[in-house]
Amino acid sequence: MINFFGVSFMGIFEEIYVKTKTALGIVSDKAGQLVGISKLKIVVAECEGERRREFENLGRTIYHAKKRGNIDSVDIESCVSEIDALGKKIEDVKREIDELKRKATCGVCKEKVDKDSYYCRACGARLNNDPQDYKNRKKSDCDSKVCDSEDDLESTLDS
Repeated sequence: MINFFGVSFMGIFEEIYVKTKTALGIVSDKAGQLVGISKLKIVVAECEGERRREFENLGRTIYHAKKRGNIDSVDIESCVSEIDALGKKIEDVKREIDELKRKATCGVCKEKVDKDSYYCRACGARLNNDPQDYKNRKKSDCDSKVCDSEDDLESTLDS
């Protein structure tokens, strides 16, 4: 241990080491999260491309069936169900991306908002992040009553 003017340099070096190690761990976790998000975005792009091809296939199927005069609903149903399945997969992967980004969707305007937000930044709607916080409040109390003083505010929140 090196002491210079009463300062322990080994203690300082240990503290620097620990803080650096912690920071590197955080950076590593964030990099892993970004790689995961990038991979999921590639999956979304691939599914969207496949879905476009299925739409084209559906159009071709209907066109040729109409030309022949016999529309076979089995081929059409097959294309439609594949398109629907790809659409669901795209939505599921996008939800997974939002989870990794800690994002949610406003139920009113469908804007992406932080999961920790209590109100939507686009439309002002209250988000349902903490059900216990708003469990006993009545909607009419929050929407119609204007609070003139701190006592009014407390009584509104308590009701």
